[in-house]
Amino acid sequence: MLIFFCIAAIGAILWFYKNFDKSGLFPDIAFGMILSGAIGNLWDRIFHHHVRDFIDVHLGFGYHWPTFNIADSLICVGVGMILYETLFTKKQGSVLKQKNMP
Repeated sequence: MLIFFCIAAIGAILWFYKNFDKSGLFPDIAFGMILSGAIGNLWDRIFHHHVRDFIDVHLGFGYHWPTFNIADSLICVGVGMILYETLFTKKQGSVLKQKNMP
């Protein structure tokens, strides 16, 4: 079931990319990172039947950072870049393309 959710998420990412106002390289890189992370997690689910988490950080004093992988990092950084682009850059109109609107 998680494979189908991942495929749906990839479809949603592609839809948002198509409808996002891409003026510059920043959104292309961000969506590329998100899509790469989603495809990486899908790959793991199909071929390993789970997402492999392999970066395990211990910070001393008994603190253990949650285990994660590169795909998770790409998704988080890409989403952060999209949020930054949406909230903190000055653009005319909406971030999503306005179709057939005056």
